[in-house]
Amino acid sequence: MEQFMGKRCECCGKDFDGEEQTVYCPVCGAPAHRSCWDEGGGCPFKDRHQEGFVWKPSEQDTDQNRGDSEYRQESEELKRQREDFEREYGEKKYLGVSEREIMCFMNVKGPQSFYRLALVKHMIVSGKKLSFNFFAGFLNPYNQFYKGMLPLGFLLAALNLVTSLPQILVYYAAFFHPEQLEELAANASLLPTATFLGYLQFTVTVLLCLFGDYLYIHHMVRKIKKIRLRFEDETSQDYLAALVDAGKARPGLVAVCFGIQFVMILAVMTILAAAGF
Repeated sequence: MEQFMGKRCECCGKDFDGEEQTVYCPVCGAPAHRSCWDEGGGCPFKDRHQEGFVWKPSEQDTDQNRGDSEYRQESEELKRQREDFEREYGEKKYLGVSEREIMCFMNVKGPQSFYRLALVKHMIVSGKKLSFNFFAGFLNPYNQFYKGMLPLGFLLAALNLVTSLPQILVYYAAFFHPEQLEELAANASLLPTATFLGYLQFTVTVLLCLFGDYLYIHHMVRKIKKIRLRFEDETSQDYLAALVDAGKARPGLVAVCFGIQFVMILAVMTILAAAGF
């Protein structure tokens, strides 16, 4: 293609010779051979996309342009080529959101970003709901708070408190009223209740392991669509930055979750003390 002559592939550094198929990154505009793009896993500047990086030709490439008027004409052609590539590869919609929006929200850098994107696309396109996510199940509700899934996180925190009530009761008696441990052990309803709640907690854990990714994907889609309503231009840097911010991990919320559970346990113990247990 004539508009690529005098420029270099940002993957291999070689000049375009007009024979190989050439593509542009739909996010930053960096040009590359299609073969280099496929072998390298996409744009060589993908780790900088979240910073708002926009590719610009080097001074050497600019010097090789044929004059200002021709350069402007060429720029329009490059823009058209980029838009064509973006429509074909970068703006496919999944549940109403684009790959670019998903990548920004997931906020994952490096090779893992393409694995995560491929997993999300596969689950959406195939309609698959089952996967396996150890952390979503066995680290609940901390995993949900870490991902910003607050309603589900609070629900799981409350459920964990309810299913832990028999253990809390036993620990309370052991520390403050050890003489009542034998009475608790002889209680005919305590053991079946504890067993039932234990099975309930285990069942919820297994379900979260199996459906954790599915729940996160739909949480992500809802958040993206909600944020989109606040912006007129879906390609603006402000919009993409808002997606990155919304999808960031929330380690502070994990600490809040610890605090909430601790306060809940103290509240239960206070109630037991007030009841004269």
